Amino acid sequence: MQHLQANFGKTILFLTVGLSIGIASLFGQTQPAKEAAAPAPKIQFDEIKFDFGRLLAGGALKHEFTYTNAGNAELVISNIVPACGCTSIVEWTKNIPPGGKGKIPLEFNSTGMSGAINRSVAVHSNDPTQPVAVLLVAGVVWQHVEVSPSMALIQMPPNGSQNFSTTLKIVNQMEEPLKLESPVSSVPQFHPRIEQVTAGKEFHLIIDTVAPLPRGDIQGFITIATSAKKMPVLNIGVLAIAQPEILVSPAQMFLPVVASDVPEPYIITVRNQSPDPITLTNAACDAEGSTVVLRETNPGREFELAVTFSAKMKYVLGKTFAITAETSLPSQPKIRIPVAFANAPPVPQISP
Repeated sequence: MQHLQANFGKTILFLTVGLSIGIASLFGQTQPAKEAAAPAPKIQFDEIKFDFGRLLAGGALKHEFTYTNAGNAELVISNIVPACGCTSIVEWTKNIPPGGKGKIPLEFNSTGMSGAINRSVAVHSNDPTQPVAVLLVAGVVWQHVEVSPSMALIQMPPNGSQNFSTTLKIVNQMEEPLKLESPVSSVPQFHPRIEQVTAGKEFHLIIDTVAPLPRGDIQGFITIATSAKKMPVLNIGVLAIAQPEILVSPAQMFLPVVASDVPEPYIITVRNQSPDPITLTNAACDAEGSTVVLRETNPGREFELAVTFSAKMKYVLGKTFAITAETSLPSQPKIRIPVAFANAPPVPQISP
């Protein structure tokens, strides 16, 4: 009996395995074959970055980027967009068959430039895996006489009662020694002077402000005559920026449309940069249900406005709000922080 049961079990196992193989074979025969991938172009550049090394300012440089269509369909270069006007593209190869080659002639103009530069060019094509390829042009543009930084920037206090200065470096890149004449300022608020660091090679241009300074920013330029025949005159711009007597941060608030999503409270800092201490009073916000708590964190110098908005505050087309506070500073008796919604809700479409 046990022998018959064993043979019966083997028979069932054999039939089960055979049936499984048969079903798998049957389904394998009826499954459709995978479709072949559609033909597509593929752009492949020989190089994506060209470094021209050192280039004298004002000179033009030409270079060709070459590429191959490594795909199995026609490649179409639809557009080429340089990142700046200093780079121009002449006629390029627009249609390239599979296995074919193309070129992008590029011209770079270094007029008015100095120092290390990096410029990009976007190449638009019908390559589905890389519709926009980016090419790079890099190098160093040098001038016979270099000024660093190229423009002088001075941060002034609000009251303009102190003198400030900034220093620029002038370097001679020529073999012959350089001589500089006395600098001349276009405005009386700037007093320029030259200090020689290395004879004929390196100089410092020091620009001092002359107090008292008027309120607001001051713009001007410094002119220096040189012995360099190719750069007989240096014209250097100067900008003195006056800091505000009361600095508010943020100067404007943007809220989400849903007022309940606004963090509570919103903190606004107010810093007194004038020479004398001030007081802040009557802090308020004209938004419905809002509250403002005024805190003096540094007596006479720093304050905080803790603003809490209510869920009743709703977006209304054309409606604006503001946070205000009164100050004891005669030149700025009131501060105002505009409040706006960051994103307006979509206008509902009315069906005809």
